[in-house]
Amino acid sequence: KKLKDWQKAVSKTGSFSFAAKLFKKFPQAEIYLVGGAVRDLLLERETKDFDFVIAKIPANDLEAFLAQEGEVNLVGKSFGVFKFVPKKNKIDPIDIALPRTEHADMTGGYRDFEVQSDKDLPIEKDLSRRDFTINALAWDLRNQELIDEFDGLKDLKSKAIRAIGDPKKRFQEDYTRMLRAIRFFAQLDFSIEAHTLKAIADKKEKILTLPKERIGEEFVKIIMSSKAGEAIRLMQAMGLLQILIPELEAGAGMTQNKAHIYDVFEHSVRAL
Repeated sequence: KKLKDWQKAVSKTGSFSFAAKLFKKFPQAEIYLVGGAVRDLLLERETKDFDFVIAKIPANDLEAFLAQEGEVNLVGKSFGVFKFVPKKNKIDPIDIALPRTEHADMTGGYRDFEVQSDKDLPIEKDLSRRDFTINALAWDLRNQELIDEFDGLKDLKSKAIRAIGDPKKRFQEDYTRMLRAIRFFAQLDFSIEAHTLKAIADKKEKILTLPKERIGEEFVKIIMSSKAGEAIRLMQAMGLLQILIPELEAGAGMTQNKAHIYDVFEHSVRAL
């Protein structure tokens, strides 16, 4: 119902009027709202990050259509990903992609990956390459149906962050996902499912194989979240803080003078 109400509301504002025009021009088209936007709409959280997957249309035809409807930039030809801003609506760029398969691996300390777009790929296959069940939800705009192949709705209701399939394999594809799990823990006030949490603890040293910019981007989002303190404590408990910020970890158990009742670590977290 929340997603139907959202679709009805945006159709009145014209924010995503390109979808109706696309259906008219390409009757075979399939359009799905995917990922974080679906999660946030179900949680009634404000979001500006809208990602769509459009199937059954060749990439060149889709690009030509989007160019007529607004400003479009091709992010990656083999990825089939477009950044799109409609002409009449001053909204943040929308990510539009063809369904994709992705084979990635970071065993060598950097990310080797192969991404191929396929207009005929079932949406369920596209969703299977994503990180967590709560981010693998899709809303079918034509049929107004929620596609939930991995029980993401169940995990939303139980407030659980769970990797899709084998957590170690999901993280090996992209170790940034380990920090993303902690970010969602901090932003959404969710718990991290036990097997997913253990996989982060087991592979925590791999964080240092990531570019510092990616670590920094995720860490800033963590400490700017409403549950930042709890997130730092979680990172300390699982040994991740020792890897990322050993100076802060060193404060655990370090007493202060009599004016302070907390050790240096706890004082720092409470200050945050």
